[in-house]
Amino acid sequence: MPPVSRDVVLLVLGAGFMLLGLIGNIKIREISLQVSNVIRCILAVTGVALLAAGIFADTLFPVKAPANGVVVNPPDTSPPQSPPVSGTAPAGAGIVITQPANNDMVAGEADVSGSYDPSISDDIWVIVWPETAPGRGWPQTDDGREGLPCTKRDGRWTVHCFFGGPAQSYRVVVYTATPYASQFIASNLRAWFRKNDFMGISRASLPQGLKEHGEIKVQKGV
Repeated sequence: MPPVSRDVVLLVLGAGFMLLGLIGNIKIREISLQVSNVIRCILAVTGVALLAAGIFADTLFPVKAPANGVVVNPPDTSPPQSPPVSGTAPAGAGIVITQPANNDMVAGEADVSGSYDPSISDDIWVIVWPETAPGRGWPQTDDGREGLPCTKRDGRWTVHCFFGGPAQSYRVVVYTATPYASQFIASNLRAWFRKNDFMGISRASLPQGLKEHGEIKVQKGV
């Protein structure tokens, strides 16, 4: 017979005490027990407390982990996953930067391109993050007037990128964007084009729906 659980014991005791408090007078055969109102109140309150303890036992009296080192959940025995190599997309992401290569030297501008899984329907954007402007990036486009994302065709994507400022290193990051996120970036590019002032975007202002897939680092010489 399985052992009676703690919750059941508390509930039975609570019900018993409440019953005694409500009945008050107990008569067993020839024996009659008169219970005062004060005791009845105490019995009733005790019963309520025991019932509450039984109902909320798991919260009030959490079961401690066994001290013998036994774990409830089995450990993950799957082989460890290596972190993605810079210049490649995380496993299963389906987007990779292939040109330029990681740590390449670049001039003031260069084509950046790569491959993508044809099942990816979202727009692809590249944002350049200069070393000398921490936390601020510049979305890249082949047409600032229209604010176009990367060109996608037959599993390949490309965009012409500009590396402004002094000689320094740049993080080149590729993203997919939902329609809302893509429109947000495009509208900013069009506004910057009209003012002829490409002011860039802060990391805190990146729109919801923009998902990073991979990055490389390039260096512009003197």
